[in-house]
Amino acid sequence: MAHRPHPAAMRDVLDLVAKHDDWRLHRTINLIPSENVTSPEVRAILASDLGHRYTLPWGKEWHGYLVENSYRGTRYLDEIEALGERLARDVFRARHATLKPMSGHLAGMLVLSALCSRGDRILVLDSRVGGYDGYMPDYLPRMLGLEVEFLPFD
Repeated sequence: MAHRPHPAAMRDVLDLVAKHDDWRLHRTINLIPSENVTSPEVRAILASDLGHRYTLPWGKEWHGYLVENSYRGTRYLDEIEALGERLARDVFRARHATLKPMSGHLAGMLVLSALCSRGDRILVLDSRVGGYDGYMPDYLPRMLGLEVEFLPFD
């Protein structure tokens, strides 16, 4: 069972975070785009449950059940994402925009989508020997129309 951190240690962490935020926001020039300054509204959104949640709309049957989204806990997220993408397209006068957070899963999906065509074969490790569940035949490969062959492993 996990133990709660000592209150004094927690205060020290929060104090250091506040100092870090003050330093980064008011005393430095951020030149790395991924470390750009965000508005208080954006910071509040990222601090909410949305900051560590992602979504994968599917709308297909899986083992006899309709799965609207591959991830649970996304009741409003798809709607928020669609609205945010529309706003981003308007603001940047772009034809396309995505707000999907990067993750290993999404990175894998992007690579497979970019480098493979429907009907292509990919080589993966079986999840029973440590391979990634997302590359199993009934998940990303099925969604992208790819064939799977398992690499030998012992």
